[in-house]
Amino acid sequence: MGTSGKSEPGESRGRSSESRVLLIDNGRPGGVLEQQLTSLQCPFTRAAGSADALRQLRVTPYAVVVTDPDTSIREDLALVDEIRHLRPRVRVILLAPNGTPEDLIATLRERVFLCQCAPFNEKEIARYVMSALEADNCATGIEVLSADRSWISVRMH
Repeated sequence: MGTSGKSEPGESRGRSSESRVLLIDNGRPGGVLEQQLTSLQCPFTRAAGSADALRQLRVTPYAVVVTDPDTSIREDLALVDEIRHLRPRVRVILLAPNGTPEDLIATLRERVFLCQCAPFNEKEIARYVMSALEADNCATGIEVLSADRSWISVRMH
């Protein structure tokens, strides 16, 4: 159920909660991403900010969390740390207004499924959400071995 306690458009109806997506939106429902997910028949629930997201994650095993596009990468990474304590296998799609090379390296280290900075292409992000739902394990992918501002050394899994 949505944050209002009522069923929201696009939410899971009779499907396993493991296949659900949690969108953190700080109270701005009805965006293009939600429309895209609905058109793809992808069930989702909204959270009104980070605190609400953590509250919902304590009781529901969401497969994918999409962060608020208005929060910074640093704020989102702090949230990812809290999410991982509650749900270690959840896949996180991090949206942010801007970022630095250091931010990108940090998202790789935290095994974020996707990090996207504005401007956003909601159709593309919806496709990444679907890919995240189909992914076997959030621990696979890229491991950062070492990095600084001008280079990065990684290992592919």
